[in-house]
Amino acid sequence: MVGRSSRLSEERYEGRPLLRLLDCYVLALTGNLSPEMEAKVADTVRRNFGEGPDWKVTLREATKLPSNMDERIRAIWRSQPVGTDPAAFALAVSDDNFLTMIDTA
Repeated sequence: MVGRSSRLSEERYEGRPLLRLLDCYVLALTGNLSPEMEAKVADTVRRNFGEGPDWKVTLREATKLPSNMDERIRAIWRSQPVGTDPAAFALAVSDDNFLTMIDTA
């Protein structure tokens, strides 16, 4: 996870709005998404993918991620050294797990 940019730049998301939601998904699972941003993301997921009890579940199901993806991401986060940058972690997880899904869509 070391060496990846922690910048959540607009350039990263240009033409790939789903990637922004997935980055936020990772940040939320690790407890690193602000309540304000989580409310915005939940609203976006609700508008684009429908209602559900939890926006993360709705997004995971809509994108056909494995049902254990939440726990897999949390386990990887827990194994990181203290002081790991949450944004860099989110980018790395998204790049490793979601980017090919988005770029081939």
